[in-house]
Amino acid sequence: FTWQVETMPTSLDPQLATNVCEKTAAAHLFRGLMKLDENGTPVPDCAETVEVSSDGLTYTFRLKDDLWFYSYDEEEFAATEVTAEDFVFGLQRVFLPATESPYAAELAGIVGSSAVLAGGDVSQLGVTAPDSRTVQIRLSEPDDTFLSRLCTPGAMPCDKEFFESTRGAYG
Repeated sequence: FTWQVETMPTSLDPQLATNVCEKTAAAHLFRGLMKLDENGTPVPDCAETVEVSSDGLTYTFRLKDDLWFYSYDEEEFAATEVTAEDFVFGLQRVFLPATESPYAAELAGIVGSSAVLAGGDVSQLGVTAPDSRTVQIRLSEPDDTFLSRLCTPGAMPCDKEFFESTRGAYG
């Protein structure tokens, strides 16, 4: 896509997007589980359904069919299906100390986030993919604003294989 910018983004990595230019790029290049509608209300984006447990601690998202990452180089065009694991990996990256994501504080209500941020194993994070189309997120306490927090670039999916193939560099 093409758009007029005052400054060039330093990264196209959604988990690192900090300024308006980077956030704009992330919003046009990626889709999250949720998005804000024209009234600023969080609504499903890649999620087909959203269920919140009665205690407000577990969020279950069922992904829509036909979600894809597209890539193109001078030799080929490729499409890779977006899976629940891509959302899990994106959220794990937010809390990895090496990422230094600005979204760690905003998403800190996720179970195990402080342990991962302190260098613990990412398996401690309360984000799982029970199957390829289901994302489950557990919170340490109820948060009425959590669905809005998931509208940030930090909660967007990240294809682990692609990310590792670029040695962690987008754009």
